[in-house]
Formats: sequence, structure tokens, C-alpha cells
Amino acid sequence: MIDDAPSDAPPTEALITGHFRSSIDAKINHAELLQLPLAEAANLITESLLHEGKLLIATDAMSSPLADLMCRGMQHGREMARPGLPSLVLPAEAWGTYSSDETAQRALQTFCHETDALLTISCGSLTTSLATTVATAQTYGIGVVTLTSGTAQPTRSPPYPPEVELHIESDDQYRVQELQLFVLFCLSDLIEKTLFGGVTQ
Repeated sequence: MIDDAPSDAPPTEALITGHFRSSIDAKINHAELLQLPLAEAANLITESLLHEGKLLIATDAMSSPLADLMCRGMQHGREMARPGLPSLVLPAEAWGTYSSDETAQRALQTFCHETDALLTISCGSLTTSLATTVATAQTYGIGVVTLTSGTAQPTRSPPYPPEVELHIESDDQYRVQELQLFVLFCLSDLIEKTLFGGVTQ
């Protein structure tokens, strides 16, 4: 049997309202912080698509559902009927916790073209495998966008800095994934409107 809640526990309504307010505050705080990086990321990916490239997506284990959602956003128009935009989630072996640097290199050799763009999604700072994937992509001349989070300094950075970093300043994993989903929605919407009309540079 579940014990009764402590007498000083906030009521259910207050907890729910607190979650909504926290979410709204986090979005407002990141609006200015991410405005320029989001525009730069959308431009990088759009330029890749205009030159017959595709978007490659790699994630850590916790962020893999976000990669699938980003692919769906690329393939289906939000407010318009449009052609699908080419995107590909790299196979898990390319960036899993136990993968080797060689595996990441082989995956990129198999799937990438020099006009492609790479998007990495991490629930914290870049993992060792993702850092290797970023560095490998840059040696092939592929533009890179990283989506990361955390308030502490990253424990490891890629040998070459990413061209565009979208960073969520939070260690709360629920809030991080919520904001990362929102960022990916904004990114796919910017790409769509830039390519098919509805946004000006």
C-alpha cells in the first residue's frame, strides 16, 4: 500500500502548474540563446540539400527516438504538401557505447557524400563515439551540427569543433529532451520554409 503523501507536499495542481511554468521559462530562456545557432544550423543543412546532399543523423542511446522524429520531420511536410527531404539515421553500431573509432569511420565511408550534413544528438556532452563521428565527418568535409546539453564543461570535445552547436543549458534530462524535441521541430520547420517558401533570410 502506498503511504499517504506528507502533509507539506504540494497539491497535484501546484505540481502540474509548476511543470508548465518550468517548461515555458526554459523555452523563453533558450529563445535568444539558440536563435542565431538555429538559423545557422538550418542554413548549413539547407545548403547541403540544395547541393543534392542528405542529412545524416547520429545519436547516443537515450536520444535515438529524437533521431527518428527528426527523420519524420524531414520526410513529411508540416503545413504543406512537399517532396520528402533525404535523411538517414546512421546504424547504431556507428555510435554505440561499445563501438570503435574504426566502426564510425566505416559507417561514414559507406553512407556519406561530401555534400552531406551531419546532425548529432546527445543527452549531455558528446560521447567518445559521437566525438569520433564528428571528427571523421569533418575530415570528409561534411558540415556538422551538434545538439548537446549540460551546465558543466564537457568531459571530452571532438578534435575539431562542430561548425554549429545547439546547446541546452540544463542537466534535467526530462527538460533536456523536451527542449531538444522543440529545437528539432524548429530546425525542420526552418529548413522546410527556407526551401519551399515562408521564411526570409
